[in-house]
Amino acid sequence: MTNAQDSWQNLVEVYSTQAAGFKRVAVGDSANSYLVAKLKGIAGEVPFNGNPAQMPKGGAPLSADTIALVEEWIDGGAAL
Repeated sequence: MTNAQDSWQNLVEVYSTQAAGFKRVAVGDSANSYLVAKLKGIAGEVPFNGNPAQMPKGGAPLSADTIALVEEWIDGGAAL
């Protein structure tokens, strides 16, 4: 992913390869977006049952406030 457009196209409404049946970003539904599960460190738990590694890889977990911003973006339509 080299720019915002590429990143958006690879995340929004695209099914996860790690958690069957879940979209990376499900527009309007942050609770069922695999990206949020990865950021919160719950991706390996039910219902996702995906890769349990927390994002960002190799870095400290994001703050609750930052994750809340991502959730707001998704719930608000995940606009580019």
